[in-house]
Amino acid sequence: MEFEFTLTKEFLLNFHMKYYPKTKTFLDFNIALILIAIIFNTFAYIIVDTKYKLMVVIIFFVYVLILLIFKNGLSKFCILSFFNNYKNKFLLVPTIIIMGDKGISIDTKFNKKVIQWTSIKDLHVIENNIIIRLLWDKNYIFIPCECFENKEKLERIIELFKRNASISPQYNYPRDIKF
Repeated sequence: MEFEFTLTKEFLLNFHMKYYPKTKTFLDFNIALILIAIIFNTFAYIIVDTKYKLMVVIIFFVYVLILLIFKNGLSKFCILSFFNNYKNKFLLVPTIIIMGDKGISIDTKFNKKVIQWTSIKDLHVIENNIIIRLLWDKNYIFIPCECFENKEKLERIIELFKRNASISPQYNYPRDIKF
């Protein structure tokens, strides 16, 4: 089975922005930001003069409020930094993916890679888009819904994964996806 496509940054950004704020990775990122704020404000509260302590507490709450208001902006920043990383430029170039009995072959202008079926961690089907995550790499393979003319082709891919990789699809966004 062969797919040829070119992903755009806008398509990937819009897709991931729907789901990324609900992931464990984003939650960990927010917790880290709040912990840094708590440590900084605790340090400032201890050091400042008594008449400025109320101001330090108010600044902390304003900081947390700003984090809550700009949550989507933080998501967008995390995802865009992933796409702008030079190692991930392969996502946005013309790609040919061939799935066969030996594995998945990915051919871009930067390289050609063959991934064996045993190297696949999991398969996620979301809005007829496919995310294939690998055991040894934080990168993933994204196949957009435009590659499937009909539901039958998607079902054949799922059967291919069940047969060759012994993996059943998950119909949700991966909570532990890393950017």
